[in-house]
Amino acid sequence: MSLRIRVGATALAIACFGALVGCGTPRVDPEAAPSPPAVVLPTPAANDFVSTVMRTKGLNMANLAIDVTTTTTDGISHLSGSGSGAVGQGYGRIEWIQDDGSRFTEVSNGKGLFVQSGGPTDRWTHYADKRATPTSYLVDALRGLGTAMSVVQGGTEQLGGVTATRYVGRIPADADSLSMLALPAEQISGLSDAWRGQWIDVTVWVDGGGRIIRVDRALEIPDTPDGPVSATTSTRLEDFGQAIDLEPPPTESVTEASTST
Repeated sequence: MSLRIRVGATALAIACFGALVGCGTPRVDPEAAPSPPAVVLPTPAANDFVSTVMRTKGLNMANLAIDVTTTTTDGISHLSGSGSGAVGQGYGRIEWIQDDGSRFTEVSNGKGLFVQSGGPTDRWTHYADKRATPTSYLVDALRGLGTAMSVVQGGTEQLGGVTATRYVGRIPADADSLSMLALPAEQISGLSDAWRGQWIDVTVWVDGGGRIIRVDRALEIPDTPDGPVSATTSTRLEDFGQAIDLEPPPTESVTEASTST
């Protein structure tokens, strides 16, 4: 992130004062005099970006459309999801479609995560941890954006008929930021230490109302124990501020997840 640094002229003023007062006054070595602390200010682009993240979180709810692509030596896999998310809290209801056409639904709320595989009459599984599956993180569409570094404004472009301002930045790869790429825990473990020191590239589009309407994340690791790995997620946000139904399924249709290890 580019920075502006203001350093006061205190040391220079002290040197001039010592020279003018005379022999009776101890001389002050300007090199020995302590300098005032530097004031580090974020760039305007970074300030605008963080304000945009907070403003969008304040709208609380948005409809979400999510696309996930993972590429390994085994091939390319895709996953798509749609639904609604309480973007200020990380709760939501998303229906997912896998490569083979199979579907599952996730509902996360203050009581945990409820997952239904198959059709609408199938039973749900309840997990106490609302982040119990790799995909459950993605409902939290703005997660980690406030920590993005080296944020710069990349101009404007048309996005779905809307003129949007583009911001680009990067987030250090760690367990939390990797989770926003829907990488399963075993896959992250398979990366060994190859992800350390890597960066996740982030591109964010903001509409004229200062709302984030799309978030793209991308990671490429060319050298892992199992070969190169890349992962991308693209999340589109729209219809902000509407009501969202996060009620858990009826108790009689829910099975508790096993807690055995």
